[in-house]
Parts: sequence; C-alpha cells; structure tokens
Amino acid sequence: GKDRAMLYRLAAGTGLRRGELASLTPEAFDLSPTGPHAAPSVSVLAAYTKNRQPARQEIRPDLAEQLKRFLAGKPARRPLWILPQDTAEMFRVDLAAAKIDYENLSNEVLDFHALRHTYVTFLAASGLPMMIVKELARHQSVTTTERYAHVRMVDRSRAMEALAGLDAPPDLERALKTGTTDTPAVPGPTPNNADQNRTWRLRRSPEPAALAQHKTQTIG
Repeated sequence: GKDRAMLYRLAAGTGLRRGELASLTPEAFDLSPTGPHAAPSVSVLAAYTKNRQPARQEIRPDLAEQLKRFLAGKPARRPLWILPQDTAEMFRVDLAAAKIDYENLSNEVLDFHALRHTYVTFLAASGLPMMIVKELARHQSVTTTERYAHVRMVDRSRAMEALAGLDAPPDLERALKTGTTDTPAVPGPTPNNADQNRTWRLRRSPEPAALAQHKTQTIG
C-alpha cells in the first residue's frame, strides 16, 4: 500500500536502517526549513541509531514534497510504520507483487537492507568524493562505504560511457583506409595486444548501472 511505498522511498532516499525507520514519528521531519542553506531533513534519536549518536539526514526536495502529503493527517507522536523485526519476508512479498525477482543467477538477493546499498551506490555514482559519501552513509570507515557502494560496478558503468563515441570516428571513410594505396592510414599509435584485450572485455561485459542500484549482496 501507500504507507509501505513511502517507507521504501524514504529508505532508498536516506539510507536509514530498519530500526531507525521504525522509530520515526511525524515530529522527526523538518520539511520546510528556513535559511539560505537549509535543506529538508529527518532526525533519528540516539537510542535508535547504530552508533548511539543522534542523526540528522537531509532529504531531496522532491522526496520532501511527497512526505508532506504522506504526513498530512498522521497522528502526532505515533510511529509511522510498525515493522517486523525481520523485514525479509515483508520485502519478499512486496517484491513478488511488483514482479521483481528476489534473487538473481549469481545468488545475489534484493532484501530490505539493499535499499541502504542503493542509497550509497547512487551517491558514489554521482561523483561525490568517497569521504563525503562515507559521512552521508554514517559509516566509520571508507572501506565499509566502498563495499556498500559497489564501486567496481559503478566504475565499469562509467567505462562504458567513456567508450560511447569510439565506434563512430568523425571521418569513418578515412579511418577505414589501409595505407597501402595513395591514401595514408589514420595516424596514431597502434594498441598493443593487452590494450585490445582490455577493450574487448569492456565491450563484452558491460555492467548496467541498474544492477548497482538493485542487486546487492546482503552485507552487515
């Protein structure tokens, strides 16, 4: 239903953990902040965070507008979501209803915690420095953030984008000349076998960005 849809949007849009989300009441949200650099946010009390420190997480403006409509009429000081201790079955049922596979051929699963992976991966894919991603994810080490961000998938996707224009040289006819007649070959270095093999592997094994967003391994 609408309540669960908003739960999933908020989880993927903020990276909040299950226990943090379950603690939220309408008062936790500041969706109309004032000031030149103010941004919509949600706050989590220290008792519910993993490191037992209070947390304030900024929210995208478009998600904040959706939350304003969602929160209208919600009772004050009452949890917005009553979540089971184990969200795996709840999430699996909703995936089935949406016709989304729970597990892929590599035995990677899409569970509730994968929404936190999605949040971190989106941040990494946007080009933010990893230290900033670490702060937004509230991780203690960059190593943990890199695991959540699935950096290898993101880098491979960028490699595909970098190769996008290589199949269509500006002067294709000249590029096809062999140099054995009166028309010289296109000048430039000839790639060695290692370069050719690397290019072949990149073209044969693209990793769509969508996989980095949805198919994750269950990690801590």
